Amino acid sequence: MTWLEAKLVIPSMPNKGGKIAPAEYARRLEAIEYFIGSTFGGFTVVDGRGVWCDGTKDIYEPVRIYTIAYESSVALCAAMDTGRDTIKERLDQKAVYLSHTVLTGPAIT
Repeated sequence: MTWLEAKLVIPSMPNKGGKIAPAEYARRLEAIEYFIGSTFGGFTVVDGRGVWCDGTKDIYEPVRIYTIAYESSVALCAAMDTGRDTIKERLDQKAVYLSHTVLTGPAIT
């Protein structure tokens, strides 16, 4: 059995001047966390800060970094990729970062 670790980085706040009010954004983040927990069995989340360049200056923003360990399967890998795209759309973000790492070492029990 192979396990994967996904890192999902989501902006903590809505885009300035965006379509989603802060209270609604927080509600949608809560719904996303429910989806992640119920689909993958749990997660760890920490607050952080991300930066990107808009071509003229660096933009800093608060982010939430989710670490999700899950058993490798076609269905769960597809759910993770689809979930990232859905999260990006639901939160009206330009980008949501997702990476996968194969876990090695003792089995997760």
